[in-house]
Amino acid sequence: MPAGAPRVSAGEDTKKLSVNLPESLYEELEALAKSESRSLSYLGREAIRQFLLLNKARKR
Repeated sequence: MPAGAPRVSAGEDTKKLSVNLPESLYEELEALAKSESRSLSYLGREAIRQFLLLNKARKR
């Protein structure tokens, strides 16, 4: 895993999130996960983290 990559720490509480995606978007995400040797959960966490960071920056 690259340095600074988001992950769930051992013992960290988590919540499950279910997302409905158009099939084409899911297939694109699945292909990316495979090519990057990442899980769909990892990509989802990273996307959400980036979205939240951008949202905070815009509100400043």
